[in-house]
Order: sequence, then C-alpha cells, then structure tokens
Amino acid sequence: MSPQPTSPKTGVSVIARSETLAQRAYEALRQAIRTGSMEHERVYSESELAQSMGVSRTPVREALLELSRDGLVEILPQRGFRLRSLSHAEREEIYGLRMALEGYVVERLAMRGDPQHVAALRQLLDGQRRVLEEDPAGFLTIDEQFHLLMPELLQLARAHQMLVTLRGAMWLTGSLALSIGERAPHVLEEHTAIVDAIAARDPRAARRAIREHLDASLQAVELELELEANAAGGQTERSQPAST
Repeated sequence: MSPQPTSPKTGVSVIARSETLAQRAYEALRQAIRTGSMEHERVYSESELAQSMGVSRTPVREALLELSRDGLVEILPQRGFRLRSLSHAEREEIYGLRMALEGYVVERLAMRGDPQHVAALRQLLDGQRRVLEEDPAGFLTIDEQFHLLMPELLQLARAHQMLVTLRGAMWLTGSLALSIGERAPHVLEEHTAIVDAIAARDPRAARRAIREHLDASLQAVELELELEANAAGGQTERSQPAST
C-alpha cells in the first residue's frame, strides 16, 4: 500500500486505523481478479464490495485506489469501478517485459546453481503435481509462487515488485484463471525444464526455457481470447488454469 503521512512532530509515520483492513481488502480484490471471480464490463460499487467483505467503505476505497495505481481497475466517477481491459499490443508488451526480466533472473539463478534454490523450486513443482488434476485454483496459486520465488531467492526486490505488477496486469485478460484444459500439464513440464537448467548451471538453457514457457503462455491466452470472441455469446468450456 502507499506510504502513510508523517507526523510533523516526530517524523514517524502515522498509523492508519484502517490500514490492516485496507490491506486485506486489497489482497481479497487482487485474488478475485486473479481467479476470474470478478466480471469484466460490470460496474462495481464501493458499498456493494464493502457489504460483501463485511467491512466499511473506507478500506475498500483505499484498496480500489491502490488497484487503480496498479493499473488493474479504472475508477468511474459517481458510478464505481470496473476492471481494465488490455489490448493485444499491451499483452505483447507485458510478455516482452516479462521475458527480459525473468530471463535475467533465471540466468542469475543458473550462474549460481545453488542447491537450496533448486530444492525450493522443486518443492513448488511437487506441489503443482499434487494439485494438477483436482485443484485448478491451487495450481494457479503455486504457479504465482513459482515465478515470484525466483527473484526473491536472489533478493532482487525491484525485479520482484516489477514482476508482481506485470503478472497482475495479465490477470485482466480473464483467461488465466480458467482456460484451455490441456495447458496445465505443459506448464508443469516447462517449469521443470527451467529448474533443470538452473540445477545444471546452464544460464543459456535457463533463459531459453523461460522464453519458451512465456511464448507458450502468451499463445494460450491469445487462443483463448480468440475462442471467446468466436463463441458469439456461447459459453466456452474451460476447466484448468492457463498459468503464466
């Protein structure tokens, strides 16, 4: 969340009473966007969300302002807010930035080849295998953890925050939470290839693996959006996460 104002007397940040609730509201709304629970084109009101979360409007308003700064929602004066839409060019830009950023991260990891790093990543892969067929939401959660853990292992705070923002923007496609059923097993294979390259201390292979993974993810998103457009109002059957 944004920094709190500072007391002119002490120089210490003022503690906002609603800070904890605002943070919780922010995380709850991000989760709803990530899982596709919130509808595109629908206009939501502060009071509606506050009532559904069992809090006052103030923490919800703070959370929405933060989400607006993240580029995830747009505020509609006197009406409420709705999710932003991403153009094809924006999606390509986001994935291009992710390739540059995550390529750098996996190269650094592979140059070190730290067994503890590899063990931590393989633990997440094991978790994805366990939930692969029965828990799409759990698979998506671990997918998020996998990508964000890599810069965290190297203590690359800026890279981590940039990746949080870029991944969050891709949730706006609405195709990441529930998408093409065959994609999830391939995601697991691609993640495994990334970790294998890191374990082998092969930076070039690691960068190639992350590039192939992100290329495949973008293609899956674009295909899903095309299928939705061609459905002409029909409901496309979707069962598994198109993880990123």
